Amino acid sequence: MKPRTIIHAGIPKTGSSALQDAFLRQRHSLQAANVYYPDHKVDVNRVSSGTLPRTATLIDHCWKPSHQECLRLWREFEESGLERLLLSSEFYFLPDFIRTLASVYPDASVIAFLRDPVELLESAYIQKVKRSGETRRIDASAKALHIQLSQVELFTDIVEEKFSHPISLLDYSLSAGNEAERSLMNRFLQAAEIDLHPIQIPIINKRYSFESLEFMRNANGFMPKSQRSRADKVLQDYSEGTRDYFLIAREDAIFLYGAINTFIKQDRFRNPRLREFLRAASESGLEMLAKREPAAVMAAKPDVDLSRVARHLEQHIPDFMQELRNAVSTHSETPQTTDSFRLSLEC
Repeated sequence: MKPRTIIHAGIPKTGSSALQDAFLRQRHSLQAANVYYPDHKVDVNRVSSGTLPRTATLIDHCWKPSHQECLRLWREFEESGLERLLLSSEFYFLPDFIRTLASVYPDASVIAFLRDPVELLESAYIQKVKRSGETRRIDASAKALHIQLSQVELFTDIVEEKFSHPISLLDYSLSAGNEAERSLMNRFLQAAEIDLHPIQIPIINKRYSFESLEFMRNANGFMPKSQRSRADKVLQDYSEGTRDYFLIAREDAIFLYGAINTFIKQDRFRNPRLREFLRAASESGLEMLAKREPAAVMAAKPDVDLSRVARHLEQHIPDFMQELRNAVSTHSETPQTTDSFRLSLEC
């Protein structure tokens, strides 16, 4: 018998925004397949926290898991007359949230995508710049890698302990290619045993050019949180600049893959499926590095021309640029502020 509840726990940077947008766009199709996906809001970039607000409460501007809200949602689901409940959020990757969900839906099927750890380290950093106000340059140390992997292991341990069904771990990299999000969605539907026609969905949360990333990183030192989503949308649509770039140099990536193998040999990860995934990811990652075409490793470049990015923002959101100039002129600079950023604001 199929589990009545399906929980997609979105490990960061594994296509969660694309999946949630697809679930939302296809709510009626899901209902026709006897699956209830709760309605929720999205921002201007069609990014959201998924069904988080239906399973949590906002306390002092922070989301906290709520047993009561989970029960309320279950009653709403039962009243729908549908057979299965689908939940999805990146927050469900966090220990307190997945434990709360287990206490209400212990028979749920939990599905998560795993991503190459070195690739994830870089992608997670870019997301921090885009959405979390990061002003520092990337930390590509073995310590940062181990912290990231330890969080994944804790999550898998909790799921294996608290839920009656074993976790479904899918390899995100198998979805890479021209139709990544499309493939991601269809692979999820297969794992969840949802009978739905293959879905075509747009790409969500597009990758920045390096110049856009650097402008945003600098601006984060002065820009209020309320303005980030406006700048983010405009910068995602900026088509110029360096697209083929890496933030982690080849020699650093080789070192990190070696660190993964060392962690495995030291038995730092108990979950056998996680160990096997990491072993395979390290092997394929090293193979890809050997074949990789030379590309600009931009993290080592302290300054790049940001004037075109500034003009693009000026054209689309001039009030934002004026506020940014005012903030830069009245606040002390951060240690990470570059000369090219200051010059771009004078254009």
